[in-house]
Amino acid sequence: MKWRIALNFGQIVATMSIIAVESDMVQWQTADAKNKFTDLVEASQKDGPQVVMRHKDVVAIILSPDEYRRLVKQANANFAHLLSHSPFASQDMEPVGMSLAGGG
Repeated sequence: MKWRIALNFGQIVATMSIIAVESDMVQWQTADAKNKFTDLVEASQKDGPQVVMRHKDVVAIILSPDEYRRLVKQANANFAHLLSHSPFASQDMEPVGMSLAGGG
């Protein structure tokens, strides 16, 4: 039961962190994002992630390819660390190449 509580707490902290980051990002309403799509894509490459809003709800976050790759690499490293430090990890198990992005 402790493990489940720790995961839920981690999800809450992660969610709070995402909300804080989104509020600092440039926000576009869906109509503006549609009408100025080229500007939106260029801004994501030049100024960082762009948030697309429908009313008060976040519906998309536009990232540059470099930012996406950085986040996937970071997520894979964190996932590998989580598995290697799991209370279920066995010393007689050998690590296997895994990726959150798929493809092994």
